[in-house]
Amino acid sequence: MVTSDQVDTKASILIVDDQPDNLRALSAILQYEGFKVRKAVSGTMALETIHAQLPDLLLLDIRMPQMDGFEVCTTLKQSVITADIPIIFLSASDDIEDKVRAFEMGGCDYITKPFRSPEVLARINHQLTIQQQHRRLAELYHQVQYFNHELEQQVQERTQDLEQALEELHLLNQLRDDFLSTISHELRTPLTNIRMVVQMLMIATQHGQTFFEKISEAAPKQKITQYLTILQDECDRELQLVEDLLDLQNLTTDDLPLSLTTINLYDWLPLVLNTFQTRLTQRQQALVVELAADLPLLNTDVSSLNRVVTELLTNACKYTPAGERITVTAKVIDQQKVGQKHAFATETAISVKSSPPATIEISVTNTGVEIPPSDSDRIFDTFYRVLSTDPWKHGGTGLGLALVKRLVEHLQGSIRVTSYNNTTCFTIELPVLPV
Repeated sequence: MVTSDQVDTKASILIVDDQPDNLRALSAILQYEGFKVRKAVSGTMALETIHAQLPDLLLLDIRMPQMDGFEVCTTLKQSVITADIPIIFLSASDDIEDKVRAFEMGGCDYITKPFRSPEVLARINHQLTIQQQHRRLAELYHQVQYFNHELEQQVQERTQDLEQALEELHLLNQLRDDFLSTISHELRTPLTNIRMVVQMLMIATQHGQTFFEKISEAAPKQKITQYLTILQDECDRELQLVEDLLDLQNLTTDDLPLSLTTINLYDWLPLVLNTFQTRLTQRQQALVVELAADLPLLNTDVSSLNRVVTELLTNACKYTPAGERITVTAKVIDQQKVGQKHAFATETAISVKSSPPATIEISVTNTGVEIPPSDSDRIFDTFYRVLSTDPWKHGGTGLGLALVKRLVEHLQGSIRVTSYNNTTCFTIELPVLPV
């Protein structure tokens, strides 16, 4: 707490009195104590002096010609700028009505003449102490207001962060549930088919030669071959799913080694594309291949690149309607343009990294299908699948594109998807590493 001993003796005090002797006496007392003193001999002069520079305290005589102390006090209290100046009234009258009126009009104290120095100083120091306390309280109030505002802002930001985290958690839980439902379907379907084939083969072995003679008459060896083919296909499907899960985990923990091999894309790409010819024909889809004339040798992990291109082509075949076109292109792009956004309706850029002097761009584009903007930003998320009214129409676990993204990053490249005008294009950019 501020005490009278801590009062600033350099405080500015204005004395207003129409009697010069009173002005000199009070001025001498206060200046001796170290106060800064100004004087006014009338109410009008007092107001002019106050508006020129605000005092810390006002000693105001009540009885003055033209404008008395009460009028000066009323004028000061009507202004926001001067309303808080402490006013100690001075009067030769000890009349109780004057004292009551002085306090009712906003005066903080009352001193009767003749003055006694100790009393004057005590009352002045007391009011200055109160004033300092008020100022300190005002400062503390503003500090509290400021910190409250800061705290509210931080709470609001934390709340927004928490809401976002909860939303992301809800989304992750939803993705997890969707994945468990999908993975359950994907795992059970091959197992169900395998179990059915095994049961048929068990029946065959139980009936012995008679069973084989009967099926030989109807379709020699075709039934057994069909069962074994189904068994082989479903085992491969199950194995591929397990391998995808393991590879995704290894890529997440950076445990998958990078084995570099130099390939010629003019020779390598046709080999990959040829495996899709039967599927393309069955689905009535056209395949267009456009390879630039200046493709350099590519030093890369062939196994990873093969899985990337195969997955993209598989997706293209899966979602492209009959009669539409799938286009595969490969070209060298300007290093300065690597990572720049393309002027398409929707685009998601993933893992754009600094590029070496040359970069090869491989894209798989299919017509007749478009990815909604709400899906394009999340299409590479693990377990995410584009929403469909029939969740099993195209199958899939939501691992394919997530695995593609991780594999491309593993190859030190980047991948993006653009979708507009009923056309979807996946583009990968790979660095031309030293051979």
